[in-house]
Amino acid sequence: MRLPSKKRSGHPILAKDWNQLIEAIEARTPCPGIGLELVFMASGFTYRVRRSSALESGNQTVTCPFGEIITFKEGETLKTGIRGGVVYAGDKVWDIEAKTISLSATGSYKVWLEIGVTAHAEDGVLLPGLKTSSEPVWKQSSAQYPSQTLPTAPAGTGIAIVALGTLNIEDGKASFSRAACGSVRIDHCPGTLTHQRI
Repeated sequence: MRLPSKKRSGHPILAKDWNQLIEAIEARTPCPGIGLELVFMASGFTYRVRRSSALESGNQTVTCPFGEIITFKEGETLKTGIRGGVVYAGDKVWDIEAKTISLSATGSYKVWLEIGVTAHAEDGVLLPGLKTSSEPVWKQSSAQYPSQTLPTAPAGTGIAIVALGTLNIEDGKASFSRAACGSVRIDHCPGTLTHQRI
């Protein structure tokens, strides 16, 4: 993406030049990546590697949020489910309870979290990062994962899909083949929604 040509004093700024400038800035704005944290400094941007708790734990037993079949009590009833965890999205931190599953529902299911998000925007232009989010919802289907709904200007709203893994139920027993381990951090760069497991 080329930058528009420089203007002399007194020359008008055309809408197409302004839009070309905004698009060039968006194209050059760094985005966080899996295992990478974007750090803002006075002199610009830099990346920092984010170590996961699983890597730092050595041989210790690690609890894997969103990745284990557990039993738990609701009142006096013993239930089976998938362990919940923490989701960071915009200004919100969500502590998600376990998803209850039915052991009589024999089959294989994709399991994911669906999170409504709102990206940062200024003067109708999307900016990197998320402003806020709505409470994540557990979802499952015997079909494939759905597509994300990317934020668009000017509202900046979208739907992030966090694939958690595949739930298998057979003969009254459940197993979960997880996509990754750890809590979830969701981020936005214009044109993409990403998530990290931390």
